[in-house]
Amino acid sequence: MEKLPAVILILCTFTEILGSSRASCPVRNNGDPCTNAGKIDNQYRSIRHKYDRRSPALCDYLLQPGWYRFTSWVGGEIPTSAPAPNSCGTVAPIWMRVDRGTHPDTIGVNVPATACVNLNNLANGCYQSIDICLRKCTGDYYVYYLLPPQGCSMAYCAEQNQRRKAVFMLLKNTELSSKQQANTNQANNMDSQVESFFFDLYREYDGDIKNYLTYNADRRFSGFYPCLHAGLSRSREAG
Repeated sequence: MEKLPAVILILCTFTEILGSSRASCPVRNNGDPCTNAGKIDNQYRSIRHKYDRRSPALCDYLLQPGWYRFTSWVGGEIPTSAPAPNSCGTVAPIWMRVDRGTHPDTIGVNVPATACVNLNNLANGCYQSIDICLRKCTGDYYVYYLLPPQGCSMAYCAEQNQRRKAVFMLLKNTELSSKQQANTNQANNMDSQVESFFFDLYREYDGDIKNYLTYNADRRFSGFYPCLHAGLSRSREAG
């Protein structure tokens, strides 16, 4: 008799334990989950990172139940569409179903939701469901109350905010005041009236600032200051 892969055997053992009930969102006893959430900082959780079996797959089986924030540069949100199997640095990536909870727009509201384990696209990418909660925090980020999956190799995915685009602009240093010559981390807080950039120097990029600047820090941009402007420019959409 042909043996099933170990990951499937583990799943079969625990599927009925999880069930499909929706748990109420827990509240931390030690304060606001937005400020006290644990941090998950792992770039391999990206939906674009493929597990290639040359290194151990990510596994959240030992994850302690609690509130967490994804802080890696690959993104701070659990995706709302099923990543392909072997994505996010694991065999069975975990995502969030939009029909059972969405990212709220209101700050400070706990929203129950359902996360799904995508094992080989079985059951429409929701072979196993996990009750989670999420909360929007001041500063436009989310924290999640996560439970561990009932097996390996399964792990929560992370991605960029898909409801907002980031536009990179190159501004000439000589056209910026000393106040406006901020560093990259301060670029989001630059004065909204700063529109003295050049259309042909637009760079739209859905990834992170760090890698964009690293890959493009050559002589083409000499004399220009790179910064990030959240949202599309009022003057022109980046192409």
